[in-house]
Amino acid sequence: MTVRKALLWLMLVSLALSAAGGALAVLTAGSDTIWRVVGTGLAAAIAAGLLLANSLVLDKEKSRASGLLGMAAVVAAFLLTLALIWELVRTFTSGRRDEESIALTLFAVLLAALPTMLFLRLSYVASARWAGQVGVTTCALAFVTMLIGSWWDPIGSSTAGDKLWGSAGIIGAFGVLAAASVAGLGTVRRHWRWAGVLASTAGLAMGLIGVWADPQEGGFAMVLVTGLAVVVAHANLALLCPLKKDQRWVRIVTIAAVVFTAVLLDASAWRSRELDWEAANRGAGAAGIVAACGSLALVILARLNRRMVSTKAPPSVKDISIVCPWCQMRQSVPLGESSCGGCGLRFKIAVAEPRCPTCDYLLYMLKSDRCPECGTPIDVQPPLPSVV
Repeated sequence: MTVRKALLWLMLVSLALSAAGGALAVLTAGSDTIWRVVGTGLAAAIAAGLLLANSLVLDKEKSRASGLLGMAAVVAAFLLTLALIWELVRTFTSGRRDEESIALTLFAVLLAALPTMLFLRLSYVASARWAGQVGVTTCALAFVTMLIGSWWDPIGSSTAGDKLWGSAGIIGAFGVLAAASVAGLGTVRRHWRWAGVLASTAGLAMGLIGVWADPQEGGFAMVLVTGLAVVVAHANLALLCPLKKDQRWVRIVTIAAVVFTAVLLDASAWRSRELDWEAANRGAGAAGIVAACGSLALVILARLNRRMVSTKAPPSVKDISIVCPWCQMRQSVPLGESSCGGCGLRFKIAVAEPRCPTCDYLLYMLKSDRCPECGTPIDVQPPLPSVV
């Protein structure tokens, strides 16, 4: 039995156990133990389903690390869930505070696992390698910060735990903006991207100072650098979307809406020192809606264009028509080793699909000089194999 079949059977058995236990508990007004069995079955079924989903990407080399990380996160979350269901902490310790720490740890695992998997997968794409590495580092730092906050001083009041979780949020937000700013680094030259990286770094420092020191100071500067970081990150990602000529106005309008939103928010934060500028707030809200809708439109258009570029591979070729370079006889010869029907010149012929050397994307009928999947420049095609 394969691993995937075993996971499917585990899911079915867990669901059956949960259904039977739940029905028994309802009919007999069962004790907490029966409900805990039901919870365990549901948790096992969900964990098996998530493990099955992660196992599907293990077959691909570039997504194997992401899949293994996801499976580790599922196992950790399942064990933490069991500890909460069966109150194992209370069994071996005397405090409820440790139980809260386990719940917060579970939340931290669930919160950090998916973005870390995404960035880890992006780190294997040429155009997103730097963005993936920055994102993975950001997620790791945020997770460690949440973990320390969960066990050192759990959240719930104005304590170090609150500040640590707030710091994790600041790290995650500005780390993602920095990762978006460096997307395409190494394949596309955009010197203005470093303004976004600097703004993200400054925002991170100001945010951490605000969390641990005085959150009332530097409000306008925080809004200013955050707006700059968002504008640069968004523009960099928007320019990476492959669009047709008649679709580029969507990108221009969307970037302009993001810039307009940031400018109005900065103006509102500055004027709020003297009076409430309602017009700026309304304008920022309207421009933000346009920016959000335009960003979704860019994603949809990029996906549609990518599908149109990716045509089907040519059918299986068994022979090819050639002209013998020695006797000039036109003939059809099979792939592999053969000989000319006129002069006997030996041939060794092979054909191969044009694919991206980085992500293996099919480049048949491609007119661009870059891979539409990962952005790798397609200047020199790899040599064909000598034998089919």
